Amino acid sequence: MKVYKDEVYVTVPQVVSRGCLPLSTKSSPQSSGKSALLQPFPSWENHTIGDCKAFQFVQAIEIEPSRGLMFVVDTGRSGVFDSVKKNSCPAKIVIIDIDKKTELGRYTFPEEVASQTENYLNDIVLDYFDNQSAYAYITDTGKPGIVVFDLKGNTSYRFEDAKTMSSEADKPSSLTGYLWAQIYPSTGYAMSADFRYAYFSAVTGTSLYQVPTSALRDPKTNITTVIRKVGDKPSQSDGLIYAQKNLYFGGLNDRSLYRWEVSKDVKSAGSEGNVALVTTSAILKNVSELTWGGYFCH
Repeated sequence: MKVYKDEVYVTVPQVVSRGCLPLSTKSSPQSSGKSALLQPFPSWENHTIGDCKAFQFVQAIEIEPSRGLMFVVDTGRSGVFDSVKKNSCPAKIVIIDIDKKTELGRYTFPEEVASQTENYLNDIVLDYFDNQSAYAYITDTGKPGIVVFDLKGNTSYRFEDAKTMSSEADKPSSLTGYLWAQIYPSTGYAMSADFRYAYFSAVTGTSLYQVPTSALRDPKTNITTVIRKVGDKPSQSDGLIYAQKNLYFGGLNDRSLYRWEVSKDVKSAGSEGNVALVTTSAILKNVSELTWGGYFCH
């Protein structure tokens, strides 16, 4: 979910072929004559399954507000939770001018960066240079890793580190009393307010890691030497978001919303490069509306 001007943009990943919402013109609300809370963007035609020019499976989007640009990450696959997956198209990233609803550019990831049969490009953050987006960092949950897209160079590469980007099998997630047996590696991604550090974690695990963006900008970086664990979250989480001073994340096991007061811990550590996750608190606790399970349709 992202906000631009007075509009909220929401992704509806088709993780199962019987998806909760239709993704074809035949089933569109417009064709039935009824209004709908969610309207297709940019159009229904842009979401035609089997057409590699269209979006196949979109979960990650990010917006550059100053220029009104939306970065849309498409895994190229649909029904990723089905026994037989539809690996129809290669993964891609598409840049859209939101105001004009026009495509400004697209980039197709090569197989060695995002596997057409294994990738699950999950979350995206933008790194800025001269007040404009210069790099996009994307977590790959299907084949654990971090995918980097260099906008100016129009190229991409990936980093892998089994120790920090894989799931912690000894810390399964519990959803409202039910043990979640699936094992999910790196998913959530957040960018510090000054764009100097990125943070990531796995759904199945409590460890929160930090990596300097200066390292991510260099494809030759030995990533295992620069990733640093900052601490353990009080609960497993999925998405992360970094505001000006705090980092927020959900609590999957206790249906909560947590806040890490990064700026407070930075003062104690002396710098963000040495910060440790200490000052966390639950803003909301045990709220049924925060149950993590949106992938399941009823």
